Amino acid sequence: MHYGTKKMTFLAAAAGFLLAGGPPVAAADEDLTELRRQMEQLVYQNQQLTKRMVEIEAELRGARAVARAEQESVAAGGAEGEDAAGQIGEYVTLSGTIEVEAATGEDFSGESFTDASLATAEIGLDVQMSEWASGHMLITYEDDALTIDEAFVILGDGEEMPASLSAGLFYVPFGSFETAMLQDPLTLEIGEIRAAGVGLDLGLAGLGAAVYAYKGMNEMDVADTVGVGARLSYELEFDPVGIAAGMSWVSNIGDSGGITGYLDEMGAEGIEDQVGGFGADIMITFGPVTMIGEYVQALDSFAELEFAGGAAEPKAWSLEAVYSTAFGEKDTTFAIGVQGTDEATALGLPEQRAIAAASMMILPATTLTLEYYHDEDYGVDDGGTGESADVLTTQLRYEF
Repeated sequence: MHYGTKKMTFLAAAAGFLLAGGPPVAAADEDLTELRRQMEQLVYQNQQLTKRMVEIEAELRGARAVARAEQESVAAGGAEGEDAAGQIGEYVTLSGTIEVEAATGEDFSGESFTDASLATAEIGLDVQMSEWASGHMLITYEDDALTIDEAFVILGDGEEMPASLSAGLFYVPFGSFETAMLQDPLTLEIGEIRAAGVGLDLGLAGLGAAVYAYKGMNEMDVADTVGVGARLSYELEFDPVGIAAGMSWVSNIGDSGGITGYLDEMGAEGIEDQVGGFGADIMITFGPVTMIGEYVQALDSFAELEFAGGAAEPKAWSLEAVYSTAFGEKDTTFAIGVQGTDEATALGLPEQRAIAAASMMILPATTLTLEYYHDEDYGVDDGGTGESADVLTTQLRYEF
């Protein structure tokens, strides 16, 4: 109602103004034309402004979409990285050992020596991406040389079936060579064999069996000699007693590192005949006390090894007693042992050894060991010096 009254009043006033002789008609037309032009210009500007605002809004939406996509990409990438890290942690196990040693003593010639060295540095890598296959690699720095000590693949699931197949570079299951000492037992010096080959392991109810074949040392005029061997073992536990025993056979004990090393130094390109090897070992645990015994021997003589004017048939044995306890919540081990060899002068091994060691885990994963051994050389008639040697060694070992 009020809107209609105002409109009628405005029209009446305008009519009275025109009838009263207002501005000329031409002037009124020009004003109307100018007003129309300004209105059209205002409408155009408003349209352009609206168009620009729409464009700006579109640009803002696009920028926000890009930013959101980048954030999602970064988040996804982080998740993928975490997944990858999780997979590495799930499938790969990394381990290692660092051993630093300092030694002082006197050798068979009566010369004193003192030495400090990085004795060993090892990195082990175990990978298992399925239940039926796993891989193992051990990289070792020892004697100023970096080597791939082990690298092999294992096929089989020990929890589902009692058999597994190993292929690659490994230590064949000849002998046990268990010890609580820093020095390798003399049995290892004669019997340990590392080679590229394949092995089959069987185990059931404490009984174990292993058969293997590997690339061995060449016989004279025979290329690509293959070595073979087997091991039988048995383990029994009835608290607090545990027993582990085994017997081993190999077609050529000349493939051991100790004998091969000697032949390499002598420049031998092969051996006249393969010589079989036999080993027996036992470990008995009764509470904190462990007794270890082992015997290794060649089953025939080597024409390439001399002893007392004839061919040598080397053999070695080792006996060891170990006591484990704790001092101030620190795991501590005391060990004492006697070892010996026969017909092993050419290999540079002593005839007898008395040895003792004490170890303590001073920090988590960190062990300090003090070891002393006394060696008696072969007599002069057997190609030795008839003298003795004494060595005191301290080792700091870190494992992870």
